[in-house]
Amino acid sequence: MQFKRGDDFMRQGIAFFSSSIPPDFGGAGKRTFNQAKYMADDGKKVTVITFTQAEFEYPNLTIKSIKTPKWYKNSGKIYKLFRLLYSPIIFIRITRAIKQEDIGLVHCIPGFSNITALVILACKIVRKPIIIETTLFGSDDPFSAAKGLFSSLKRSIFKQVDGVVSISPLLDKVCEDAGFSEQQRYIIPNFVDVDKFRPEVDKNKLRELLGVNEFSRILLYVGILRERKGVADLIYGFKSMEDKLGNCCLVLVGPTDKDAENIEYTQYLRDTVERLGLTDKILFIGESQNVDLWMKASDLFLFASQREGFGTVLIEAMSTGLPVVTTNIEGITNYIIENKVDGCIVENSAEIFDVVKEILDNPSVYDELSRNARKNSMEKFNISKVMTTYYNLYESILNARL
Repeated sequence: MQFKRGDDFMRQGIAFFSSSIPPDFGGAGKRTFNQAKYMADDGKKVTVITFTQAEFEYPNLTIKSIKTPKWYKNSGKIYKLFRLLYSPIIFIRITRAIKQEDIGLVHCIPGFSNITALVILACKIVRKPIIIETTLFGSDDPFSAAKGLFSSLKRSIFKQVDGVVSISPLLDKVCEDAGFSEQQRYIIPNFVDVDKFRPEVDKNKLRELLGVNEFSRILLYVGILRERKGVADLIYGFKSMEDKLGNCCLVLVGPTDKDAENIEYTQYLRDTVERLGLTDKILFIGESQNVDLWMKASDLFLFASQREGFGTVLIEAMSTGLPVVTTNIEGITNYIIENKVDGCIVENSAEIFDVVKEILDNPSVYDELSRNARKNSMEKFNISKVMTTYYNLYESILNARL
């Protein structure tokens, strides 16, 4: 969809709503926070409304933390009922937060949840435009979110938005199938800071700093350890090719203790690694604030996920010049990567390590993939380019309200 250009939207501030932001874990919250900080650094007035209790000073950026009871984020049916009963109070607090005069538009990430429905209703009451952004197929999409209690009502509320942003063609197609009009839908990809995630000339210094300098080759996975991420497939694949890979390790960087599912799956992976005799070659790093350093120190990036909304780690790895080998997620991986040009896409995880071996054995192939990966990330996913698209969208919707 084309944007309508007009007056600079700086005259009205933008508010993001995200249930959690750093230091709480969550890919959508982290992305929201990075987007808000970029805009603040660019001189825009930005507010982040969240349930995370965070206090800090940042020029042009205001955090409005909505108070919730200690039990509010607990899992289980009883707490789900408690949250439902507590919804009127949450609704009042959200409405008060977005009613501020310096907020002209609300951008809600993730886009489809019970809380999103409350944010949409609040925006309608105070007559402010709202954009929602869908981030994960299978949970944060119109069909998944509108199931269960009050499903028809939620679907009706979701349709009242001024725009729905999808970060990949897959999610846009789901929104189209759910009945969102062409005028409501936008595809805007995730972004990468190409200055932070840039190729490293001397990997050896970084490997020494990170404590992995004894290995000749480093294969990397970044992401929370969950079953849908296919991490077990990477471990078994590594074992099948262990003898042919030589002095090589597989590094797993990502949270291991965020919730019961994460803890249980991590323990299963650790037990599997021990049973396969790979404890000295498969390294569990845990959550890291230095993901860019791990990418710069590594040789290949591996991704075996079964379900995503985008996969920001893919473009971060590509920006550092890492050849990426990933399983195929239609409408996502082929949106980011041109197969065998700036990365490699395989149909199933069993093929990953065959491709890994081929790339490592062919320096010219490796170098070409590396150069093209960096070029692609700079041309398509550079944060400045993506944020310009958001600016145009905000401006278009605000001008339409004049």
